[in-house]
Formats: sequence, C-alpha cells, structure tokens
Amino acid sequence: MKRKVYVGHYAGGDTCGINVLFVDDTTGEIEPVDFAGDLSNTLWLTLSPDATRLYAARDEGITVFDAHGSHLEVTAQYEIGHTQPCHMSLSGDGRRLHFAEYSDAVCGTVDFISGKVHPVQLSGGGPNLPRQEKAHAHCAVETPDGAHLCVVDLGSDAVLLFDPVTLEPHGKVVTEPGAGPRHLVFHPSGRFAFLVYELGNIITSFRYSGGVFSPIETLPLLPPDFTGHSQAAALKISGDGRRLFATNRGHDSVVTFDFDPDAERLTLAAMSPLGGSWPRDFTFLPGERIALACLERAGEVRSFSYNRETGCFSPLPHVFRTHRPVVAVT
Repeated sequence: MKRKVYVGHYAGGDTCGINVLFVDDTTGEIEPVDFAGDLSNTLWLTLSPDATRLYAARDEGITVFDAHGSHLEVTAQYEIGHTQPCHMSLSGDGRRLHFAEYSDAVCGTVDFISGKVHPVQLSGGGPNLPRQEKAHAHCAVETPDGAHLCVVDLGSDAVLLFDPVTLEPHGKVVTEPGAGPRHLVFHPSGRFAFLVYELGNIITSFRYSGGVFSPIETLPLLPPDFTGHSQAAALKISGDGRRLFATNRGHDSVVTFDFDPDAERLTLAAMSPLGGSWPRDFTFLPGERIALACLERAGEVRSFSYNRETGCFSPLPHVFRTHRPVVAVT
C-alpha cells in the first residue's frame, strides 16, 4: 500500500519547501507526487492525528496546510518573529501547537482558538563551548497527563517545565552537564520518558509521574572503539513501546534499544549503518516494516527494511535525491 510521506529541507538548492512522496509500505519504493515551494528552512513537520493538516516550520513562522489530498494547500500562517522552529508538537486536545526555536532560544505556543502566538524567551548556558554559549530550545512536547509542557534546552542542560496553557514556569529537570539534550519522547504507558543528548551521544531513561522525572540509567549511543566526531539526532519509539531508536550523525547509523517496562531497563539490540552521510531524521511507515531516513549531507531520502526480531535496518534500492533533507513524517 502506498503511504504519503512529507519531507522538509534546509534552505538552498532547487528544493526549498516540502516534498510529498508516495512510499510503498511493503517494498519501500519511493514516488514523488508533489512539491510545496517558497518555504525556507522547513526543519520540522507535524501531522494532525487524522493526517488532514500538516504544520510546517519556516523562516520566522509556521504554515498550516490542508493535507487531505496529494497536493498541499495553505490554510493558515503564524509568525513567531524569530528563525524557524526546529521542533513542534500538538497538545493532547489539539487546540495548541507547541514549538522550540534553536537560534534565538525561544519556545512557545500557537493557540488555534485565539490565533495568537505566545513566545517565551529562554536564558542560560552550559560548559560545552561553543555549542552551549547560551540557551538553545530544541524540543517542545507535553507530558502524557497534559499537565506540563517540556522544553528541552540543549544550551543549559535542562528540560524546562511550563504550564501548557499559560506558559508559567513549573520548574526544570537538570540533565547531564555538557551533554546537550536534544529530544524527549514518552513511553505509550505515560510512565517513562527518554532523552537523547546531541553532544554527549547518550540516552537517559526516566520514570515519570506527576511532573517528576526520576532518572533510571544512561547508555552510550556509539560503540566504544569509535573515535570520530558524531552527534545524536532523531529519537523515536515503537508503537508498542518495546523499542527505542536514535540516529547518529557522523557515525552514520541508527542504534536500536530494547526496553523492558517491568525491569525498567534499556538493552542494546542493534546498531545499523545507514550507508549515507549525516542521518538527521527517520520515520516508520505504518506497520513498522519500512523506514525512511533523511541523509542530510548525502542529499538523499532512503528506504530501509526493518527486522522486528533483530532490530536491524537494511538498505533497500530506493532513493529520492533532494537538497539537505532533514525531517520526514507520515
């Protein structure tokens, strides 16, 4: 069955916007079907739960598309007054869109009811210079209970907590110093959270309850004999919550962890080379048999088969070439 996949890019080249692809969820074959241009730096894309609306980051704002068909139609625009968001997510009730903006260290919320944008300026910094010379918001996601908005600040080594409606501060979670936290995901049960660190190339698991994050363990994302430069990027969780996946830019791989919620333990399952430079994001197609990886520096979106038993990813002979792809959603 063919599935729609949306791909965003860094600015430059001839593909400054969003590619719409059809991807076969059995073979991984990729077919380009549409291109929405005139959008610069579409670094993050978010789909509504019913896949009828696509929210796209762009320079100084967010664009909303009607995504019913294969052709994207603009339905709304929101200005945030800063560089493009690097992460966005919807509130549990779908009434708000939360965003994190890296360069100017701004997080905030778009209120769809009022049409207003509510920004919050972050401050601070960390010991890992020059990357932590100031705050850098890199992820914004609500807790499963809807009580808190979590903003991951790479610059100050913290997960900042806010009221998801008023954006009043609710405290913070202090993380590994100098490790530069990047993305946070929650377990489907709502009882656990996982945080990947871009600069430290590690992952930490937490118990979560009532706004309290209790660290469980921290594991490396790279093999012990690797001596090159690498930066962690995407963090994903399987639908059943039994597997965690993280991409490594530099090592150019995806690492797979098993997660046992009863033992509260992560275990390395596999480390798969992706055969291309600088894997930024990847996404599973429905059914979790086929995955697409955005190989930013290679200028490729490549399909892979996923082995549920081993956790390994294997390249398929299907590649879509484009300028600096950084995010894919389906």
